[in-house]
Amino acid sequence: MREIRELNLSHTDIKQLNIWLDAISLSRSRRNMSRDFSDARLVAEIIKNFRPKMIDLNNFPAVNTREYKLSSWESLARKALRHLDMDVTQQDMIDIVDGRNFAIENFLYVLKDKLENNVQSRVDRSIERMVSRSRTPERVKSAMTTQIFSPNEKGDKALKQKIAELEFALAQKDLMIEDQKRTIEF
Repeated sequence: MREIRELNLSHTDIKQLNIWLDAISLSRSRRNMSRDFSDARLVAEIIKNFRPKMIDLNNFPAVNTREYKLSSWESLARKALRHLDMDVTQQDMIDIVDGRNFAIENFLYVLKDKLENNVQSRVDRSIERMVSRSRTPERVKSAMTTQIFSPNEKGDKALKQKIAELEFALAQKDLMIEDQKRTIEF
């Protein structure tokens, strides 16, 4: 994937990437990024953290040989990365397995962006579903919206921001409830 190889991450970008990775629970600690992520196991764990149904971690054992590492990366690309619109080339996988400079950092930076955008779009869809399922009659909704968001009202911007924050929090809670239901079903 040319976009991965062409990235020139700054020190700040790498620091933000490390903060993001620290927030995710992984099965083993990260000491050397290029070595720790070379077998695709930790990347599978990251994806499973965001999309639990997409990944079966039994398909991604910790391996040591170059051949098995490449096989794991090919499996990951086939089973998960394509669903996230990430076309990882064979050369990208080879660079990551061989531990080439910043190959895994560039890959993880793109993955982080894809996963965060995916979560945000899921939250947006959840908000849309909540609004469409609302039992409030349409003209009452319209009147409430007009009343709350009228341009002459004092504190208009603060109210809009507060409503957006509450809707986002509610959508996140709905997603958490859905994820908990899915885990209970298994």
